[in-house]
This record gives sequence, C-alpha cells and structure tokens, in this order.
Amino acid sequence: MPVLKLEKPITVKVKEDGQTIDKELTEINFDFNSLTGKDVLKAERTTKMLNPRITIVNTDLGFLGQLAAIAGKVPFYELEKLPGSQYAKITAWSLSYLNGLAVD
Repeated sequence: MPVLKLEKPITVKVKEDGQTIDKELTEINFDFNSLTGKDVLKAERTTKMLNPRITIVNTDLGFLGQLAAIAGKVPFYELEKLPGSQYAKITAWSLSYLNGLAVD
C-alpha cells in the first residue's frame, strides 16, 4: 500500500464513534487493492460530470486524482491542493493500478 508523506499536514473530516470530527493528516495511505468496480465507475462519473468533453478518462489527471481520493479515503479537493510533484505521484499510482501493475 503506497503511503504519501505530506509536505504540509491537511485537515479532513472523519467519522469516529458516530460523530464527525476534524483530523489532521501528515500522510495518506492509498489502498488501491480495496477499490471495487463501483469505485472506479464513481470516479469516472464524477470526472465526466465535471468535464463532459472527456471521452477517454483512464489517462485524465482529474480521473486519476478522483480514483486516488477514493483509495486514500480523502476528499478530492484536498488532493488538488497538493504540490504538483505529489499530485503527479498519486496519479501515477492510480494509472499503475488501472494497468494491473503493483502499486507500493
């Protein structure tokens, strides 16, 4: 499971004991092996909704970021704020996953 050590911590909302709380993250674990077909389709639908002109999504950086957000259990808008080099790394992991390559 790939782990991204964040250059700056981010705060996300998580549910614990039935309550929503803010949690500061210094790293994100991306569990691509837990993704289902439903997750991939959700990322595809979201990407096409945001940009209807996209015809091939599997190489689109937005789609790959959406998929990484699901794998990392973090909101996509938080991943969009990452430095470009870190965003490139997580989208490369998503693409490797889609191509059937090991992601770690």
